[in-house]
This record gives sequence, structure tokens and C-alpha cells, in this order.
Amino acid sequence: MIKFVGSILIIISGVLVGCLPVVQLQKKICFTRAMVQALRDMRGELNATLEPIPELIANLANRHQSDVHLFFKDIYTNICTQGVIQIGEIWTSAVEEKSKLLSENASFALRSLGDVLGKVSVEDQLAAIEHTVDILDTYFYELYEQQSSTAKVYISCGTVFGMLIVIMLI
Repeated sequence: MIKFVGSILIIISGVLVGCLPVVQLQKKICFTRAMVQALRDMRGELNATLEPIPELIANLANRHQSDVHLFFKDIYTNICTQGVIQIGEIWTSAVEEKSKLLSENASFALRSLGDVLGKVSVEDQLAAIEHTVDILDTYFYELYEQQSSTAKVYISCGTVFGMLIVIMLI
């Protein structure tokens, strides 16, 4: 009986090890999807109201949840303490904190967006936001395809690994 219970626990742990990459990939997908939505909201508000960037960021921090909420909340807090003049540096440091959830291309696009927010004409800011949304959309679809093609593989490999350990121990 003890061998049976131990075997089941080893197989379950193998499945859980196989699930870890799937969970990490899911976090990236959720963050990217939420960031795309937040940037679309930013673009819409900027286009409609011509609201200053700090107020836009405050609105996004209050409206969105998860890591994106924290991303904009940190930016807004730092803008309040360091001033609007430092918005590019503040934005870049916030992107760096979330870089593990982004590809190099997506991270670069977000950093570049921080360089233009509040510094150029509204039309140029809208174009920069649109460009960043396009890159993040592409990254989102790449992640989604990767998830659909690799999730079963990771879980199956974890299960097989757990079964092999059970076989070797028996």
C-alpha cells in the first residue's frame, strides 16, 4: 500500500513539474493581453480627451487588474514622487521589471513608447501606441500558438518522467 501511494505521489509530482512551464506561459499570455487592452484604452482616451499622460496612467492603474494594474500604479507613484520630467526613465524601469513576461521585441517596443509619451505631438503619441499594440498583438498570438502546441507536450513529459521514476523504484 505504501508503495502504491508513493508511486501515485511521484506521478503527480511529475505532472506538476510538467505544468510549471505551462503556467509561466499562461502568465505571459495574460499580461500581454491585459497590456494590449490597457494601451488601446490609453490610445482611445488620449485621442478623445487629450488628457495629460500622468492622468491617463492614473486612470489605467485604477481600471485594470493583475500585473498591468501594478505596472501603471508603479509608474504613477513614481511620477508623483519624481516628477513628469522623468516619465521616460520611470516607464523604462517599469518595463524592465516586467521584462521576464515579454519578448525582447515587445520589451523594446514598450520602452520606446515611454520615450515618446508626453514629449511629442498627440498624433505621434497615438502612432507610437498603435505601433506598440501591433507588436504586442503579434507577441500575444505567438504565445497563444506556443501554448496550444506545447502544453500537452510538457504535461505528458512530466507524467512520463514520474512514471519512469516509479518504474525504477519498483
